[in-house]
Amino acid sequence: MSTSADETERKLPEVITIPDIKGEMCRLRPATWADCELMEEVRAFDDAEAITGKSKMAERAAVRAWVARSVAWTGGSTSSVPDFSDPESRGVMAWSMLSDSEKDENGEPKLIGMVFLVDIDGWSRSARLQVVLGIHYRGRGYSRDVMPRVMTYGFARTPVGLGLERIWLSLPDENTRNSGVYESLGFDLVGHSRNALWNSRDGKYHDMLIYDEIAEEYDPIRSLAAFGLHYIIDNPGVKEALAARDAASGDGDEHDSAESGAQDGADGSAGKAQDAAPAQYETLEEARKRINARAQDPASASDGDVTLDSALSELSSENARADSDMHDMHQGGHTEWAYSDDATNSSSTKRAWWRNLGRNRNRER
Repeated sequence: MSTSADETERKLPEVITIPDIKGEMCRLRPATWADCELMEEVRAFDDAEAITGKSKMAERAAVRAWVARSVAWTGGSTSSVPDFSDPESRGVMAWSMLSDSEKDENGEPKLIGMVFLVDIDGWSRSARLQVVLGIHYRGRGYSRDVMPRVMTYGFARTPVGLGLERIWLSLPDENTRNSGVYESLGFDLVGHSRNALWNSRDGKYHDMLIYDEIAEEYDPIRSLAAFGLHYIIDNPGVKEALAARDAASGDGDEHDSAESGAQDGADGSAGKAQDAAPAQYETLEEARKRINARAQDPASASDGDVTLDSALSELSSENARADSDMHDMHQGGHTEWAYSDDATNSSSTKRAWWRNLGRNRNRER
């Protein structure tokens, strides 16, 4: 039975502040109504049926409705403000994605897309994640850069983050390209909604695939490290995630080293993710770069005869040992997930997926 305290605790706030979030390839700021026109310029709604299962017109209408609700929730509008006092009500948070490497006609960072947390449910503490990119910015790694950072904010406990328990997303069954991205980010395929989407191009109904991730399974630091990306210490939820990892490991030196590395980053805020993880979490891309460098300078190698294949074989063995260590740790009933709570979760439901990411993957394709 729920109590009045539960009702109060699980209500969404009537007004919310949407934080800026930094990425390595782009940065996020709260979306504005004027940004909707910029989404037209980058052709963000082209081929929507194949990507999200909506028509171009429906996708455009959904994005505009989400931006309007997001702006209203931040107090930026006085018309049609949703009633967020009901814990069953749904909030929307919208960010615009700006690329510093792409410039508009005024020489300013260009809007390349938007990312949303939709259907934010205060009672169930869940939300749906969606990225909408301009046609020329798809398949270039922007989703992998921004999604883990938004998820870190979403899963981080209040007041730093939203304190979500579950983040989910959906896509048509024909969108195998995006499904691979989501699975590589740690999302699990948890269901099919049969014939839930209509595609006018082939005149057929398609299944909608449902993917989700829950708080106890998510590690915001290693989810980035798996792709050679860096955490940014100033982003919401990152300091708390590092502190949680320190508390789980009982080693404060690891965090001190990681934060020191972060302050030495190019912009003073980004540090190498692997500073917060042991050497066996090195990604294959990093291994390739390291071994190629050693091949060009054999004198730097202790044995003078290191090949890429042997290095990757060694890395694979290290990852296998790390998987075994994680299995033993789970068997003992303890996890080091940043947001796990052993008092409420009897055991972790997921293996260490990020240790195998990129294995046998050609990242140069």
